[in-house]
Amino acid sequence: MIGSHAARRTVVSQSRRSQLAASKRASRGKVGYIGSQAILTVLHNNDSLPVGWNAHWDTGALIVNGNNVTIDHYEIHGAVVFQGDNPTMTHCKVFSNPGDFFGVTVSGAGHGVLNISDTTVVGNASSGAAQVNGISSDSGLVARRCDVSGTGDGIHMVSQASPADAIISQCYVHDQAFVDEAQHCDGIQIFNNPGAASFFKIEHCYIGLTLSTIGTPLNSAMTCGTPTADTTPLAAATIDNNYFESGLFHLRVNFRLHNTTITNNGTGPQLSGEFGTWDMETPVAAWTNNKNSNGTTAANPFPLTPPTIKESLQTTNSNTTGQTLSTTTGTTTAGDTLLIVFATDNNTAADPTSTAGMLTQIGTTVVDGNNSGVLRMYTVPVTTSGSKDIVIPAAGGFDVYGAVMVIGGPIEVEGFASMNFPSSNTTFATPATSFAGGKDLLVATMITQQGAIFDLTGSGLTQRASPNAPPFSSMVVGTAALNGPGVTPTYTFTTTNAAKPGIGIFGLQRLG
Repeated sequence: MIGSHAARRTVVSQSRRSQLAASKRASRGKVGYIGSQAILTVLHNNDSLPVGWNAHWDTGALIVNGNNVTIDHYEIHGAVVFQGDNPTMTHCKVFSNPGDFFGVTVSGAGHGVLNISDTTVVGNASSGAAQVNGISSDSGLVARRCDVSGTGDGIHMVSQASPADAIISQCYVHDQAFVDEAQHCDGIQIFNNPGAASFFKIEHCYIGLTLSTIGTPLNSAMTCGTPTADTTPLAAATIDNNYFESGLFHLRVNFRLHNTTITNNGTGPQLSGEFGTWDMETPVAAWTNNKNSNGTTAANPFPLTPPTIKESLQTTNSNTTGQTLSTTTGTTTAGDTLLIVFATDNNTAADPTSTAGMLTQIGTTVVDGNNSGVLRMYTVPVTTSGSKDIVIPAAGGFDVYGAVMVIGGPIEVEGFASMNFPSSNTTFATPATSFAGGKDLLVATMITQQGAIFDLTGSGLTQRASPNAPPFSSMVVGTAALNGPGVTPTYTFTTTNAAKPGIGIFGLQRLG
């Protein structure tokens, strides 16, 4: 540990102001450093640093090296840049110099989690350029009970694979330095992790009013997700019990977020020049008790619903030469997703292809109970509007089956389970799997090589395609809309004759 003054704190009494109670929103004077000024050690640029510190001054900024270091009870006049792993700052004040790039930051990704608590960070825009942000980390951030003001962006964070490594709790961001009309100024800003699916939580924060030098509102009190519907890994967001006072949109929930929970938040009134308060570019799975400025409960601007099937196509029966299926012009639009199901008696068959783009297989190849056929499922994102061709390939003279469903909008595939029945009978049940999404479209796909035809009547599944080649083999695709996460139900179906089917199921969750 560096910079700990525990012994000195026993001599000088703390301020009588109490720490904010758990689950209470941050407010002025209740977060940040609220202890006695007398027990802080003050450091200015080029001051001698305590013995044992692996740190140095660089044009007014304090550069701190080493892993697992702690700075405790200091007042530092200059940006603090941690260059080691897993640093901690607690019970401090940090005052940026004019021209400093940050308030407190970890230098780049891959340095573990910055833990910062009970700390006040004050920016300095007297040079005409505000600090990029007050507190920031791309590799993990846990910020609790901090007060940030006078910086461009308040707190910047990147979502993390572990939910415990991306938390902003009980922080107060206010009076930011919005000094340039071209500036993109946010109170809290969260980017998606570029490497893997991830999480973040924002709770009990207060993002106060900030106006530019000519009176226009900042971009947002909080923004999260990607600005466009790109291929960034998904992030799951929890946004609970915060107050978003101002912004072009006060709360912006952008793309590539899923299973988003937005609860118990409040917003200030819409000011002149602002576009609105709640801006959702992606469906919100859980939305409850979010209040408008007049106290009314806000409706979910983008409720999560199961994906919709805009069109279903299938190959002709008794097809052995392959076939091209073409979606309808005007129905297939940019941003949609193609779901392709393919089966054949030939277990060495090639994959289908599509003019819409590259196919991604869902799960693993499913085989029937005789191990004499294959069943595969794929998704293809649609990047341009218009009819798309899907080529179901020939398989050496064997029967081939294909089905295509045009899904409205981008989707996430959730869960996958498969099984087969080596024992021949006429009644079967789909396997179960687990979904995280609040509303999913369950897709059940089945193949049999014994000449039986699938009957989904009374199963609870809606039949979408059923190409067959009696008396040899057949395929069926059925769907069911599900409400709520957890283990999926099973669906019982029958066949017209004894069969040994192979079954694959998965879920589709809407992303926009």
